[in-house]
Amino acid sequence: MFVVRNVDLSDALDCLGGATPPSGIERILWDKWSRDGTLFALVAEEEETVVGLAIAESHPNVVHIVNLAGPSSPCRVLLDLLVRRAGERDLSAWCPLGRRDLREMFEEHGFTQEYEDDSQGNPVCLYCWNRNEDVQDLV
Repeated sequence: MFVVRNVDLSDALDCLGGATPPSGIERILWDKWSRDGTLFALVAEEEETVVGLAIAESHPNVVHIVNLAGPSSPCRVLLDLLVRRAGERDLSAWCPLGRRDLREMFEEHGFTQEYEDDSQGNPVCLYCWNRNEDVQDLV
């Protein structure tokens, strides 16, 4: 059984093993998001040990998952929680190409792979779940 809790962004960096933002995020953006409250972090713990981490941006129309890290089981719990927290908003997420388990989780939820990129030497893909396409078409 995992316990999920919100953590301070500096604690999230410690979980990632350093004092720098996740790859692909410039320090200036990380600092701005940290100050304006759009960035938040969750950890999944098992017996008081961190086993999973999620860092996401929350905006009025979209929740963007910047980083989802850990083994499959805690990542699934974190992703389920992020999907619930998004409510009716769209979702997007960066996913390492090498994490087939995460890619399958995103697809099971309804995300589709939009494109592939290279983030500081790490191949990643962007997944999107446009939950409001029909609403946008009416506007």
